[in-house]
Amino acid sequence: MSDSLIALLIGISLLFIALWVFWPANGLYARWQRGRRMTARIRREDALKHIHNCEMGGSVASIQSIAGALGVSLNKASTTLSELEEHNLAQISNGGIRLTPAGRESALHTLRAHRMWERYLADETGYSEQEWHDLAERYEHELTPSEVEALSAKLGYPTHDPHG
Repeated sequence: MSDSLIALLIGISLLFIALWVFWPANGLYARWQRGRRMTARIRREDALKHIHNCEMGGSVASIQSIAGALGVSLNKASTTLSELEEHNLAQISNGGIRLTPAGRESALHTLRAHRMWERYLADETGYSEQEWHDLAERYEHELTPSEVEALSAKLGYPTHDPHG
C-alpha cells in the first residue's frame, strides 16, 4: 500500500474514534456526563429519604448520618447537603437538618416509587423477595410521578409494600 492510502486510513480511523467519543447524544463523553449527573441526583434523593426517615423516627439527621447512609465521605455528604440547600430541599439549623416542604415532597415521591416498584416486582415478576429491595433502590430514581401513578393504577392502588 502506498503511504497516502495508509495516511487516509489512519485519518478516517481517527475521525471515527473521535465521533465515537464525542458524539453529542450517545458518545462516550456524553454518556459519562449523564452518568455523573445521575449519580449526583441519586445521592440527593437518597439523602432526602434518609433525612425523612430520621424525621419520621424522631431523630435528627446530621452530615455524619447522611455520609453513613449514602456510604460516602463527609466531604461528599457535605457537598450533597449544600446541593439540597441550594435547591431549597433541606435546611440546616442548630437543631440539625430538616426537610423543606419541597424536600419532603421529593422524598415522599422517591419512597412511593420504591414501594410501588417493590410491589410490582413481587406481583408481576419472578424475582425473589431478597432481590426486591435492591432492584427497587435502583429503579426508584428513574420513575416520574406520572409513571409511579400509572404503576399504582396497574397494581390496583396498593396500600402496603410487599413486606407488609
